[in-house]
Amino acid sequence: MTSTDPLIIGRFQVQYLLGRTPSHLIYLARDPHQKRPVTLTTALEGADPRKTARQFQQEWDISRRLDHPGIQKVLDRGSHPQFGPFLIKEYLRGVNLAVLLEDRLPPQATLHLLVQLAHALQAAVDAGVVHGDIKPENVLVDFEGHLTLLDFHAGTQESTAPGPLSGSPGYVAPELLKGEPPSPRSDLFSFAVTAFQMWTGSMPFGAGDAAAMLRATSEKEPSFPSDMSISMRMVFQSALEKNPNARTQDLRTLMTGLITSANLPPPLTEELQALLAGKHAGIRGLAPFLARHVQVKGPQAEASPVATRPLGRPASPRNVALKVALALSLLLVVVLQVWRWLPRRTTVAATPPAAPVVTAAPAIPPPPSSAAPAPRIISVRTEPSGAELYLDGRAVGHSPQERLEIGKAHQLLVRLEGFEERKLDLDGEQAIPEPIQLEPSPGKKAVPARKQPAPKEPRKDEFNLYEHLRKQEGR
Repeated sequence: MTSTDPLIIGRFQVQYLLGRTPSHLIYLARDPHQKRPVTLTTALEGADPRKTARQFQQEWDISRRLDHPGIQKVLDRGSHPQFGPFLIKEYLRGVNLAVLLEDRLPPQATLHLLVQLAHALQAAVDAGVVHGDIKPENVLVDFEGHLTLLDFHAGTQESTAPGPLSGSPGYVAPELLKGEPPSPRSDLFSFAVTAFQMWTGSMPFGAGDAAAMLRATSEKEPSFPSDMSISMRMVFQSALEKNPNARTQDLRTLMTGLITSANLPPPLTEELQALLAGKHAGIRGLAPFLARHVQVKGPQAEASPVATRPLGRPASPRNVALKVALALSLLLVVVLQVWRWLPRRTTVAATPPAAPVVTAAPAIPPPPSSAAPAPRIISVRTEPSGAELYLDGRAVGHSPQERLEIGKAHQLLVRLEGFEERKLDLDGEQAIPEPIQLEPSPGKKAVPARKQPAPKEPRKDEFNLYEHLRKQEGR
C-alpha cells in the first residue's frame, strides 16, 4: 500500500489494494461492525465525483432488486471527504474466469459453469435488470467451483429508451452499436460469446483491437472450428444472430441446446439437464460434480492455504508467528480454567488465573479469512441411493453426496418415491447414519433407485480444477 492509499474510509478499515479497473480502485477492507472482510471500490483520482456517485447509486439500487447466490451482493455505499464516493460489496475468494480460460476446461466443467452463469443472469432477467457487460472478466469462480456474476456497474433496468453504450468490444451485441436500448437479448448475445469462448478457446468474430472487434461484430458472421458438430454450430448460430428478433429467445433454450449438442455420456447429460431445470436449487454445488467426474481432490484442496487466504497476498511469516502465539495463549487459558474446576482436598479456594495470561499475546486484528466460519460439510448416502435431498426445504441434489455443504441449515429431508420420508436434525449431536436407510411406504411399490455410474479411475492427464486454480493464483 502506497502513502497515497487510504487507511480508513467511512467505518471501513482498508487493508491493501486488490486491483484496479480502467475507472476504479478496488481495496480489501474490513467492516468492524460485522467483523468480516469486504471489498471497497472508489473512483480513480481525477474522476468526476458526481458521475461516480450516480453510477454507484445506480448499482446500489439494482442490487436491492437482486437476491441470488450467484450474484455478488452490494452491502453499503457512502462518500468520503477526500476519496469521494465509495461502494462496499461482499468479499469473494476465487479466480477470474478470464484467467481460468487461459487453459481449456473439460466440456462437462464448462457446461456446469455455464449453467450457473445462466441461472444468475436469469435472476437478473426475472427482476427486470439488464447486466450490460457479460464477459469472463466479470465472472469469479471460487476454489470449490462456485460461480459468481460481478459488476452490475453497467447494468440498467429494462427499458425501451436508448441509453449510453454499455458492454465490451467482442462481447457487446450488434444492436447496441446501432443505438438500440440494452435488453435481455443483448445480454444473451454476450452470454453466447462467452460460452463460445469457453467451449472453443477463441472469439466467434475474431480478435484484434477494440475498433476491429466492434466492426467484426457488426459485419462478420461467426467463425466455427472445423471440429465443431453441426448441431452445436446451429445452437451458436442462432444465439449470435445480429437481429435480436431472430436470436435465441431465452437462456434456458440456449443452454438446453448446448447440453444436448455436447455429446456427453447420458449420466452427465441428465445431471446437467436436472441442474438447469432446478432453478436456484443446488446450482452452487460444483464440487460434488467435479469430484465424481473430473477427479478433483476435495479434502486436500480444502486444506490448501491457497483456498483460505486472499488472492495476491502471500502468507506472512510474522502473521503465522502471531497466530501461533495467540493459539498457545488461548490453550493456556483453557488449561488453567480446567485446572481451576478440578476437585481439591482443601477448602481453600484456588487463586484464579491472572489477567495477563489472557492478554499475553498482542492484540491482533483477525485476518480476512478468519472472519468466515468454517463450512459445515457432511457425507450423505442412502439405501437405496438416488433420493432427493433438501436442506431446510431447499433442494440440493440427489444421494449419494460425499461432500454436501450444509451452511446454517437445521434439517435434512430425504425423499424417494415409494419410500417413507426421513427428516434428520443437523443441530443435534447425533451423527448422520451411514447409510440412511429408507423404509418402503405402506401400500406403495418402491421405485428402484437410479444406478449410479462407477467412479472413474483418475488418469495422469485428468483435469484437476483445484490444482489449476492454485497454479493460476500463483502467476
